[in-house]
Amino acid sequence: MACATRPGLPSYCFGYDVEDHHLVVLRRGEHGFFTSDELEQDRYDIAYSDLFVRDANRSIGVTPAQAAAMYYGATLSWDVPEADPASYTEDGKLKPEFANDTW
Repeated sequence: MACATRPGLPSYCFGYDVEDHHLVVLRRGEHGFFTSDELEQDRYDIAYSDLFVRDANRSIGVTPAQAAAMYYGATLSWDVPEADPASYTEDGKLKPEFANDTW
């Protein structure tokens, strides 16, 4: 199902680039990461980035499952199971039945 019609995805959410730990904005249907003036900063360690992202997403009503789906949609494709929030548990972990070799 294409992301434009997939239920449950927010228009945007926060994330971090796991390679350089920069905080980023993920936009539904768009490939890659986007920076924001509000997120300009030096590189943070991954624990801080994860905490910031969870709090920021919570403040805009984005669940961990939605954020995980947005991340994989932006980095893989919006048409893979990993880009569907229903493929995740409440805490944003991929459900075993959806784990595959997409990568």
